[in-house]
Amino acid sequence: MVSPLSFDVLRKCIDPGLASFKQSQITEVQGNKLSGVFQHPAVLGALQQRLNGLVGKPSSYIADLPADVKRRVDALRNIQDKHSELEAKFREEVLALEKKYLTQHQPLYDQRAKIVSGDVEPTDAEAHREPEEDDDEEEEKTASKPSDKATKGIPEFWLTALKTNSAISEFITERDEEALKALVNIKYAYLPDNPGFKLEFFFSENEFFSNTKLEKTYFLINSPDTSYGDVVYDHAEGTKIEWKEDKDLSVTVEVKTQRHKTTNKTRTVKKTVPAPTFFSFFNPPKPPTEDDEDIDEDIDSKLEMDYEIGELIKEKIIPHAVDWFTGKALQYEDDDEYDEFDEDEFDGGDDEDDDDEEGGAGADGVKHVALMVEHSPEFIIFWIVCLKIGATAAFINTNTTGASLVHAISAGSPACFIISRPRSKPMNVFVLNPQNPNSFKHANYTTMSDAEPSTAPCNHL
Repeated sequence: MVSPLSFDVLRKCIDPGLASFKQSQITEVQGNKLSGVFQHPAVLGALQQRLNGLVGKPSSYIADLPADVKRRVDALRNIQDKHSELEAKFREEVLALEKKYLTQHQPLYDQRAKIVSGDVEPTDAEAHREPEEDDDEEEEKTASKPSDKATKGIPEFWLTALKTNSAISEFITERDEEALKALVNIKYAYLPDNPGFKLEFFFSENEFFSNTKLEKTYFLINSPDTSYGDVVYDHAEGTKIEWKEDKDLSVTVEVKTQRHKTTNKTRTVKKTVPAPTFFSFFNPPKPPTEDDEDIDEDIDSKLEMDYEIGELIKEKIIPHAVDWFTGKALQYEDDDEYDEFDEDEFDGGDDEDDDDEEGGAGADGVKHVALMVEHSPEFIIFWIVCLKIGATAAFINTNTTGASLVHAISAGSPACFIISRPRSKPMNVFVLNPQNPNSFKHANYTTMSDAEPSTAPCNHL
C-alpha cells in the first residue's frame, strides 16, 4: 500500500486541488507498482485535467526561438498548409478512382459468384488455362479423379479462402466452419456520404441463422489535424444475427446439476456464457465515450484489430479470392513479411531471460521509464540517461488523455514517470524507489541545474 505521506506529496505535486482528498480515499490506493497510483480516479482526473491544458499548445522550444527564425518557421507552416490542401484533393481523387474501378470490377465479381454457387457452368473457353510452371509438377501428383456424384459449384470456396489467411483464421472456430460453409459470396461497397465502406456476406439457407445477408459497415471521418490530413476510424455497425433455436455460436450452454440440501431433490440448470466466434465480427466493439465509467483496457487494440480485419477482407480477400482459395496468395504474403528481415536486428528471446538472471536491464532493477516530455533539451537528456543505465524509455505523446493515457501508463509499469511542463513552470518527476516499492521520490524543478542531487531522477536511477 502507498503510504499516506507519500501520497500526500503526490497529490500536492499534481494539483493543489487534491489537498482536500480524504484520508479514507488515500488508503484505497493498492499495489506495489507506481501504475496503481495513476489508476486511482482522483489522481488520474487531476493529471488528465493538467494535461488537457497542454493540448494544442506549441512546444516551448518554438516559443523561445529568435524572431527571425520564427518568421521562417511561419513561412514553412504556410507551405505545409498548401501541401495539406493538395493532400486533401489527392485523397478525394483516389477515393473517386477506387469507386470508378469498383464498378468495372463488379461484373467480374458477379461472374465469379455465379460459378462458385453453381448457378453458371463456365464454357470450355472460359475454363481453359495454360499451366503455369509451378502447377505442372503438383497437378501430376494430384490428378483429378472422376466422381460418381456431380458437384455443384465450388464447395466451401469462401470458407477456404478465409481460413487460408492467417489473421482471419484465428477467429474461425470449428463450430464456425459449419456455418461458414453456407457463405456463397462476399461483396463490398463504398458509402455515398462517408469515406467508409460496407462489407456484405451472403449465405444460403442453413441451420444456424435465418439471415441471408450479414453486413458490416465502417464509418470513417476526416482527421481533425489538417497537417496530417487523412481519414480515421469513427465507428462500425453490424447486422444483428437472427440465430435459430439452440444454434447461437456466440454462446455456449453450461449444464449443471444442483441438489437440494433438505429435500435431496436434483434440478438441472442451464447457463449461457459468451463463446469466441467469427460471427462476433458483426457485433463490433464500441469506442468509449466521455460518460463511460468502466472502460475496457484493451478497447484500443480491439478497435484496431476489428478495422484491420475489415480492411483485409476488402483489400485482399475479395479482390483475390481464388488465390486465397488455392493458397497462391500465401507466397506473396510471405515475401512481404520477410523482405526487410534483418538477422542482425532480430533479438532472440533468450536475451531477456539472461538480463533477468543478472538482476535486470537497468541500474537497481529499473527497466522502464515513461517520458511524457515535449521536444526540449531535457527530453534528450532524459533519453540519454535511460540509455546510459540500460533502461527502456517509453515515449508517451503529450496529447494523450483519457483511457489511452491510463493504458499507456499502466501497460509498461514504469519505475519513473516524467511529465513535462512549459519552461516557465516546474517539471514533475515521479520516481519509484526500487528498494522500497511502497514509496517514491518527487523532483519538482524548472531546469536540470535546479534539481538537487538527492531528488534528481538521474541520480536516483
